Amino acid sequence: MKYTYRMSFFRPMDADAVERYLSRMARKGWFLSKTGQMFWRFRRGEPASLTYAVTYFPEASVYGGPMTLAQQELAEYCATAGWEYVAQWLRMQIYVTDRPNPVPLETDERQKLETIQAVFRKNLRVNLLLLALYLLQCLLQSYNISRNLLQYLSSPAALLFLTIWPALALLMTENLLAWTLWLRRSKRSVERGGSCAPSFFRLSRGMEMGVTAIIAVFLLQSLWYSLRSGRGSAVLVGGGFAVLLLLLIYVPVWWMRERGFDEESIRNVTLLIGGVLIVGIIVVALAQPTFQPIEPAWWYEGEEARYGIYDDPIPLRLEDIGVSTEGLPYSTFSRSLSRSPFLSKISADHTCPPEEELPGEQPYLEYTMVHVSFPPLYDLCRQELPWMEMELVEDDRWQAEAVYAASLSDGSPVLLVCWEKDLLLLYSDLIPQLTEEQASVIREAVTSYWK
Repeated sequence: MKYTYRMSFFRPMDADAVERYLSRMARKGWFLSKTGQMFWRFRRGEPASLTYAVTYFPEASVYGGPMTLAQQELAEYCATAGWEYVAQWLRMQIYVTDRPNPVPLETDERQKLETIQAVFRKNLRVNLLLLALYLLQCLLQSYNISRNLLQYLSSPAALLFLTIWPALALLMTENLLAWTLWLRRSKRSVERGGSCAPSFFRLSRGMEMGVTAIIAVFLLQSLWYSLRSGRGSAVLVGGGFAVLLLLLIYVPVWWMRERGFDEESIRNVTLLIGGVLIVGIIVVALAQPTFQPIEPAWWYEGEEARYGIYDDPIPLRLEDIGVSTEGLPYSTFSRSLSRSPFLSKISADHTCPPEEELPGEQPYLEYTMVHVSFPPLYDLCRQELPWMEMELVEDDRWQAEAVYAASLSDGSPVLLVCWEKDLLLLYSDLIPQLTEEQASVIREAVTSYWK
């Protein structure tokens, strides 16, 4: 027997949409066999003209499980009228009949509306809590962005979360607004002797499908750019962590449901686990922990300290601009790379022994390169890249649109060089004596690195 699974975009007041959808699937030869939170399973059969009907049972468990005695009595009562019980979804009871003119399951529209209100009222508290948590996450993300804009815009994983939380808040807001409008319209219709109003299923489904597609696109970009940035292991760890979070919620619910726990106990456990996880995520977001850096290629034992020596592939080294490091005990090359559809950012340095190891100052090259793929962000990146006040200067060596200069507290020079799509924040004691030829080498390294 063949089965197919279809994603469910229905909500508690979408009874009319559910009935039409299931009847249409039956005419195509697909018959509902099982419902889930996100996916419904259909079995293959001979196409048939069937009528589906939905009724509501406020005391039913949203987590499924065996039917209660009252539900069994309702199913037996419906069977005498020719309606066969099919499945339960949340507190929605789904029945089917092959009779051409079946007796309606619901005849009292006022009672039907009151029942739907009772069903939704049970979910309202949870929906409002989720909306508050989504909005809180949006605020936390905004706070973190304000602290490190470039890092967020260049991080594919950060962009993914920047998409997910507002999208979930938007969907929950739309859900509550659609319910409010539907309830108002239904009350007016019932008071005039009519039936409950049709739901906003098509509009809501379009929004949910659109938001789902956007999240899927950002998920794919997160995977793609993370792999391009050499962070494949981080992608696997992040994906495994997300799966673990889902399992921590799903497995206890499944275990309690299979053993016949009542709905209140399952809901309390779910809220407790979800609350602990959310608090943990918030604490991590606020703390912004520093993860253990990659182990160096080897260690240099100095007179007063031990130094990690890295050999990362960086775009520009001292030797590239004609500065020799021969005779020095070591050079270390380290970098931090992040890429997204909007911009790419790399921070790198080529440093030599500290002053106490050798007499005199040793050459060093530290820099951050930003390539802006989304032009509207260029001016914002130019303002956010330097963390100090810088002054516009005339410096023809760089053949740039603009050059800004500043000095650190110890007098070390700093330059911000701006080309059409590329920005360079350069720290080096070599800046004052760089020739036009050396500046040209640096410019070529910066502007061609992302091609």
